[in-house]
Amino acid sequence: MGTRLLREAVPLKDGRAIVVTALRKPGGWISVDVHLEETHVGWAELLLKKGSLVGHSLWVRPDLRRLGIATAIYNVVETEMGQITPSPQGLTRLGRQFWRQRLGKKAELDMESGTE
Repeated sequence: MGTRLLREAVPLKDGRAIVVTALRKPGGWISVDVHLEETHVGWAELLLKKGSLVGHSLWVRPDLRRLGIATAIYNVVETEMGQITPSPQGLTRLGRQFWRQRLGKKAELDMESGTE
């Protein structure tokens, strides 16, 4: 378990709404779960490290991708806790694409040089 930090309903691009819930866990971890109605459709693990939030891992159910779920997760958490940066290692092709869209040109340069 953990201490609940937030719980927020967020509309998706298709008009439905998800519920984003974040829990603080031991060791600086933030665990985020996403539900659409009663169905678990996504999650993220973030690490609070030296005062910064680092996006460690994220998953969205494949048939619900491109609806804004990952963006909603990060937007909700950032509103409450501050900016999230991507983990410098282990980004998938889809992860790199997400962060490029989210952060723009700066992300392209940082990801190519391996500094992000």
